[in-house]
Amino acid sequence: MDDAVESYLTELARVEHEEPVLVEMEARAAEHGFPIVGRATGRFLELAARAVGARRVMELGSGYGYSAYWFARAVGPDGEVVCTDGEPTPSQRRSPRRASRSGSR
Repeated sequence: MDDAVESYLTELARVEHEEPVLVEMEARAAEHGFPIVGRATGRFLELAARAVGARRVMELGSGYGYSAYWFARAVGPDGEVVCTDGEPTPSQRRSPRRASRSGSR
């Protein structure tokens, strides 16, 4: 993607979605050098899932759950996002606040 287009989409997503959980996950990923898709791609994931009317999404390699946030917006409160990860304890990567919100231990 062209850098100018990506910058524009990222800024647009930042203005529209300045939620504390996103800011927290982005800061944590940056602090630990953990790759996340970023807001422009996250917004695209949400729109793509909405475009096909997804009610369920299965994410392979969930990491911090950053992409899952965007998928959850797409499927809505009655939808389902199933997250997987190859590591034995992926919830340890989440912040305690995020883990408690998601019901994980």
